Amino acid sequence: VEMFIRGLCTALVTETMDVLLQRLRSSPVEERALVAVLLLYFDRTLSLQDEPDRRNSSVYREEAVRILTESLRRCLIDENVVPNTRKALLMLGGHFSFSGDLLAEDRMLEQAGFADDTPSSTPVTSDATVQETEAAETEAWQEHVTAVLLGSGRRPFLAALSGCLASPDAGLVAACLTTAGWLSRSLASTRLRDTHTDMQLAAFSALVPRLKRCLAGGAAHLQPRHRVLAAVTLHNFSKIPVQTAGCC
Repeated sequence: VEMFIRGLCTALVTETMDVLLQRLRSSPVEERALVAVLLLYFDRTLSLQDEPDRRNSSVYREEAVRILTESLRRCLIDENVVPNTRKALLMLGGHFSFSGDLLAEDRMLEQAGFADDTPSSTPVTSDATVQETEAAETEAWQEHVTAVLLGSGRRPFLAALSGCLASPDAGLVAACLTTAGWLSRSLASTRLRDTHTDMQLAAFSALVPRLKRCLAGGAAHLQPRHRVLAAVTLHNFSKIPVQTAGCC
């Protein structure tokens, strides 16, 4: 997605973002999360431009994060919002197959060494060179989005994500756990350690009790994959020295 957008001229990217922003504010609530994620992909491209005013512009990303947070909250009261919000979270993960399938959850489970008994309709392996390129692009994307979602210790998004871990919808819970997984991995990256890191970590630590409950199991709708995803997140978070004690 990002590589395609980078091929567009700056003027076209900006014009498209303005249209997406209008669409974001006027579309039905069940569609907004998807538009918000697409807007973040365009914003990422614009932020890489040389002009300082474009790098510092936050209107698009702030609105996108607000809508994503609102969509997560609505998932607990409106089941019609759940499918697209789940899809939006997996899109945020940045892993796609050549046919457009969302692979964020599958890739995280694969990296954790988890083999599900259910045959997968979408293989997650590909040419080694392609995988290396994809991994580098995805890592850069995830670190960017982590800074956007958790900037200055922003808590509303994480609070909404934490709330959805208690959802009766297993697919939504898995998507939230997957999101928490790569967020925690990005937070552990030295490249993200700046003046806001302590606030980001404090905000993220609020997820730990929910993650431990998912890891413990007990809920009938949760499966082994949910426990694996929760374990991956807690493991990532434990690698951040200042927060190690909080994960024990």
